[in-house]
Amino acid sequence: PFPGPWKEVLNSDDKAYGGTGDHHNTKAVSTNQETYHGRPYTAEITLPPLGIIVLELEKTAPKPAPKKAVKKKAPAKSTATKPRATKKTTTKRKTK
Repeated sequence: PFPGPWKEVLNSDDKAYGGTGDHHNTKAVSTNQETYHGRPYTAEITLPPLGIIVLELEKTAPKPAPKKAVKKKAPAKSTATKPRATKKTTTKRKTK
């Protein structure tokens, strides 16, 4: 995840969806700067059994700047001129 606080915007275990309403992330989920499975941040969350949750990064948290792509220089154009292809002409001959 990105660093910063995350809020729960959907929990399928909510009573509104027919769930028990017992498994919620009531406070904002915070991230820790700890590498795990090759990711720079981790978060500890509560998941409902047989359900899903959707988290959203709170707008007050600054998002990391996107990495800029390194532009490759185009190969230098040759100053030498290439010979032009000659156009082939065909003529039809009448046969007797």
